[in-house]
Amino acid sequence: MTFLLSYAVVSVFVFTVQLHFFYLGPVHSIQNGTNYTTCQECIDSECYKTDKHACVLNDTDNTYLCFTCDTDTDGNSQFYSETACKASCADEHKCTCDGACYKCFQGVIPDHEVFTCTIPTEQMDDNCNKSPYQPPSS
Repeated sequence: MTFLLSYAVVSVFVFTVQLHFFYLGPVHSIQNGTNYTTCQECIDSECYKTDKHACVLNDTDNTYLCFTCDTDTDGNSQFYSETACKASCADEHKCTCDGACYKCFQGVIPDHEVFTCTIPTEQMDDNCNKSPYQPPSS
């Protein structure tokens, strides 16, 4: 039993060391926001009413998200549209869709990162009806 246990400890240790060396530190979209259980809660929120952000339906769990594209933790600005990103980014080739936002990278775009573009196609209007997504102007 001791012999078997020692192999288990060695395996866990080797796995932990490998994770430490091969973990490449992903870059994630800071698509912030608040989830709401109903559309009415979302459109009544400050995020929607005052800040003029979109409420979108999350089909996977039937919740509603009022989201914002804020600057990420690395200082990369994020935008609601590719046009806004390219207009504000010093190098328009560094605009990359990441989640529901477009990110303007300040440095080199990480080549190890696979970005998933999930720009909404629909949003909820003031009456909780689906309408085409219109990115906020800012």
